[in-house]
Amino acid sequence: MKISSLIGHVVELFDDVSSSRKPADHLIDIFFRKRKYLGSHDRRFIAETLYASLRHKRRIEWILSPLQLQSHRTTVFIVATLLFEKKLSVESLLEEGILSAEVLQQISAGVDVVPADDRITNQISLTHSFPEWMVETWLGQYGKSETEKLCGILNTQAPITLRVNTLKATVDECRNSLMKEGIDTIPAEFSPVGLHIPKRINVFQLETFRKGFFEVQDEGSQLLAMLVDPKPRSKVIDACAGGGGKSLAMAALMKNRGEIFSLDIHNFRLD
Repeated sequence: MKISSLIGHVVELFDDVSSSRKPADHLIDIFFRKRKYLGSHDRRFIAETLYASLRHKRRIEWILSPLQLQSHRTTVFIVATLLFEKKLSVESLLEEGILSAEVLQQISAGVDVVPADDRITNQISLTHSFPEWMVETWLGQYGKSETEKLCGILNTQAPITLRVNTLKATVDECRNSLMKEGIDTIPAEFSPVGLHIPKRINVFQLETFRKGFFEVQDEGSQLLAMLVDPKPRSKVIDACAGGGGKSLAMAALMKNRGEIFSLDIHNFRLD
């Protein structure tokens, strides 16, 4: 698909996410289900660009603040995100005829400028696109150096991390099954049942997933379930369950014996 068409899809999706209170991943799933014609590369470009635009929202708004935009605001925002992430060049965008050369040059001039401010809170907030109140809290708790590291790490693309479902397979069995499908994995640093996948793929199409050998879950969530340390035959309340990832992790720790009550204020997530 042409870059201009892909950007058009991102613009449409960004407007959907911006106008809804539902999580971005849920809206992305609905968006793709309605557009079966999109190939895997197209879906990856659209999803990754959308997430990047959300991660860098405050920084992109700062970059665009000198521009007097009268129209196509979302398109300009998405193009600025792609230039900021170095995913596309000004030359390639000019060939597509998406925006004028003048606007593209103005955006390009701003993407490498690091915000400067006498207030360290505001500088870190603008640089990493975090709310000022959050940065101020972290500065008080961790100091400048650690706060900058924390913001930097939190604002990078998360790796694909799997939690091996020990009710169905051991970690080695899961790794071997994935290897037979041509997927290399790296053991997680802290979770004994965590595996990282270095390259971005659609893991839900894998036979290993269909066999129930793993769930997609970040390492921090895996560790939270372990810190709860539920025992078989326990009764556990997952009071903010969302999609139920931690409920499933605790079920494995409980060896499928006991009760877990998964609660959430959003019915569509419980469904």
